[in-house]
Amino acid sequence: MEKQKIVYTGGTFDLFHPGHVNFLKNCKKIGDYVIVSLNTDEFIERYKKSKPIILLINFLFLSIDSNKVLYCDSVIMIFI
Repeated sequence: MEKQKIVYTGGTFDLFHPGHVNFLKNCKKIGDYVIVSLNTDEFIERYKKSKPIILLINFLFLSIDSNKVLYCDSVIMIFI
């Protein structure tokens, strides 16, 4: 059995743009399996001192439907 390289990354994707796509594409280039952790809306508010532009739940549903386009294999949310 061949060992898979897992890439784990996280981010605030409240305004998803081409830079995010390139970042995830590069993650996929260096790994066999990409896990993306999404910051919660509450975390974004604390970090950026403003409300998220697009609610995380909307991105979560979009990303699950288009994992192949986004170059990730799993999308998770961490509650802090």
